[in-house]
Amino acid sequence: MIKKSSIFISSLFFITVFNINNLSHSVVLNRYSLDLVKHSESSLINKQRELEDDCHLFWFSFMYDYLNQKDYHINLHLSSIMRCSKLHLNMLYALFPKDIEISQKVNEFYPNNKEYLYWLLASSESDFENSKFILNEIFELDNKDAVAWRMLGDILWKNADYENGLQAYLNACEFNDDVSNGCFYVGTSYRSMDEIEKAIYYFRLSYWSPSWEIADQLEAELSSQDP
Repeated sequence: MIKKSSIFISSLFFITVFNINNLSHSVVLNRYSLDLVKHSESSLINKQRELEDDCHLFWFSFMYDYLNQKDYHINLHLSSIMRCSKLHLNMLYALFPKDIEISQKVNEFYPNNKEYLYWLLASSESDFENSKFILNEIFELDNKDAVAWRMLGDILWKNADYENGLQAYLNACEFNDDVSNGCFYVGTSYRSMDEIEKAIYYFRLSYWSPSWEIADQLEAELSSQDP
């Protein structure tokens, strides 16, 4: 778990870098951040008046609620942070990679975006039906996304849909084994189905070198069984 003190230090660095070309503005913002460390709520109100519509102010307001264990989901500036910049969204993802409410809101602001759909998928991994729905949205954007096919295979296999799970792994293997390791999962699937020769073929096909050792082991076992 990330320590909140570390988060705040990272936030200070984030603010300074963003305002490197505007020293006076940076000074105001960092003075504001020090006030927040002291938990001065009156300072928060004052700085809001000084720096209206400022992305960094929105971030600090949000972090103030988070650090003080308030419900940051209802922070008035959360939506503004999502609109500010890609880096602000990355900071949110780093802090809340599996927060369903935040990932849903991000996808409302940025529909049809594979990256944010993956964020939503990570937040929904325990929900079988919702995960399949999100993966289908990813396939509508890119039906050759090998990682998505491998993830669909995982979901289907865990829910005993072995035939469709195997097909999903086969797609992952075909479209991009380097990023999905799909061929390894095809080999593993065939091995569990006791189709050893097919398993050996896909273990050999895999880019992942440990798969080749598994293929060697299976071939040795087959050879020992021959009369």
